[in-house]
Amino acid sequence: MLADWNMHTFEQVDSTNELIKQKLHEGVTEGYVVAAFEQTGGYGRQGRDWSSPVGGLYMSFALRPQKPLLEQLTVPLVTCLAVKSACWKALGIPDVQIKWPNDLLCRGSKICGISTDKVGDGLCIGIGLNVFRPCGEATASDRYRFGYVAELGTVTVPAYADADGLAGSQMSLITDLQQTLLEEFRAYYERWCAEGFAGVYDEYSKAMYNIGNYVALENLEGETIAEGLVRGVDIEGALLVERPDGSLFSCHSGEIHVASKPIPE
Repeated sequence: MLADWNMHTFEQVDSTNELIKQKLHEGVTEGYVVAAFEQTGGYGRQGRDWSSPVGGLYMSFALRPQKPLLEQLTVPLVTCLAVKSACWKALGIPDVQIKWPNDLLCRGSKICGISTDKVGDGLCIGIGLNVFRPCGEATASDRYRFGYVAELGTVTVPAYADADGLAGSQMSLITDLQQTLLEEFRAYYERWCAEGFAGVYDEYSKAMYNIGNYVALENLEGETIAEGLVRGVDIEGALLVERPDGSLFSCHSGEIHVASKPIPE
């Protein structure tokens, strides 16, 4: 056992990530977890807006991984597997897939985004999972159709969040899902600490949804640095893209954005 895992749950916060980052600055030990039923200032990877209304699951983890920085880039990939497993165990959803490096999709819709913030020698991992469809229109800066796991799984509670808040059965489902996700994240993270990404390489590869898709890899400025067919990931978690000339381009998550595009004529 690597840490005592303690979850602290709030009705509403500005951002679970900001709370964890503050705790990391204060020297909190690994395993401190913040969960909230609503965020007023949530954000995703690369600081993108992430609408966080009542009806979603928002959790952030304080980590202090004892591995080189390049290996730490695979923590979001392992986190995706933890969310996928939690969706199966808590909700009976068998077909969650991973869009490298940090998004989860189900039946063509985005259900979850994961963010990573480096804080000194610590790491803040944030998870935003769409559970119940909100009464208002959810927004994000990514061009995705949103999916909600309460509509995709085998649960029998109402799938919509009411304007007056969640029903008791809906609150119970999110609470149970928080606990399941905590347990799955802890198990996958401790496995990663012991075995590295190699320990989950096969599982991650099988869960990727966009193998064979033609994509463009863009930097923060939106400039294309490479494009081609997704061929998977390597043993270190880097995305492998086959260029039109047949050569392979590899990149770690860092600040790369993967955008789908038509195959050139």
